[in-house]
Amino acid sequence: MVWDLETSGLNEPIHILEFGCIVIDRKTLQEVHRFETKVRLPEGGRVEEGARRIHGLDGKDGMPFADVADRIHALLDGQIWVGHNLAKFDVPVLQLYYSQNDLPAPQPCKVIDTVLLSRETLKDQRSHRLVDLARRFGLGEQTHRAAGDCDQTAQLLQRLAVHRLIDSVLGA
Repeated sequence: MVWDLETSGLNEPIHILEFGCIVIDRKTLQEVHRFETKVRLPEGGRVEEGARRIHGLDGKDGMPFADVADRIHALLDGQIWVGHNLAKFDVPVLQLYYSQNDLPAPQPCKVIDTVLLSRETLKDQRSHRLVDLARRFGLGEQTHRAAGDCDQTAQLLQRLAVHRLIDSVLGA
């Protein structure tokens, strides 16, 4: 399960504006299901100008988080979570949102963060931002939208896995 959030910015309070996920078959590595939704800002919430320039979301569209929380929980709970900067950003933001809505947060069975994986695998890479890794592997331009970032993260995971396999075979 590759997932991503787009948010109101990096300064608190951080609000979820978009959630996207792609369910990938572990054997075929093919997409099985895709879900994406915009999340409306809570009353009084605002989107930082820098964030709005990056992803183009204003928080006026979509449903309140409480209306999509059960669907997101059903998709994520008990799954292997894959994402870029998931451990340091997306997971804490999502958990906070569930907590603020007095709802139990989904729990992963494992987390694979492609930022951490790329740091372990690509020691020569100066930047481990998704945009820079996508450029390195020819994955196209980053969309800065949840579903598009999921697509690139899934492709990045495959490239990193192949890189690690080759290194293990060659003893690098």
